[in-house]
Amino acid sequence: MAKLRRLSWVDITLVIILVLGALVTRSSSQTKTSLEQDETRLENRRRAAEVTLGTAGQAIDLESLRQSVEQARSALAESTLPIEFDAIAVTAQILKSANETNITITRWDSDYTSTSLNGKTYSAISHGLNVEGNAEALIKFSKALTLASIAPVVQNVRITRIDVEANRWQLEMELLVYYR
Repeated sequence: MAKLRRLSWVDITLVIILVLGALVTRSSSQTKTSLEQDETRLENRRRAAEVTLGTAGQAIDLESLRQSVEQARSALAESTLPIEFDAIAVTAQILKSANETNITITRWDSDYTSTSLNGKTYSAISHGLNVEGNAEALIKFSKALTLASIAPVVQNVRITRIDVEANRWQLEMELLVYYR
């Protein structure tokens, strides 16, 4: 029987970084794809509304209809985000994932924040986490976060090895959960 080669801590670190990178990329691409689909759908609705406006006749106040369409576009864009209550409930998902993957949360800071994008401000809850565990548990924890019903957006990730012999690692994460 062939001897199994023992992986060095550098190999394990590279694997963890690659897996986390793939998770971050997947999460970002899903968010981007969803936003692009929403934008396309809104643009199609806006065009349909403009065609309807053109055929409606002179008796209709075009400016008030344009404002109504713009308000409807804004409301529709915001409706894809979860409500604040559901964004707060992500904390329970984080705790559940930590318990299921057998990791320890050593730091958890949460705060309300907002982000501006294309002149629009979006509300979010920011979570700063430090979690500790073995490499496999940290990978499972990260994957569980991206598969949650409301997946947080990963802003920063940093991983450091705490104990070589015990295979203990620390993962620092900055997460945002947007809401309407």
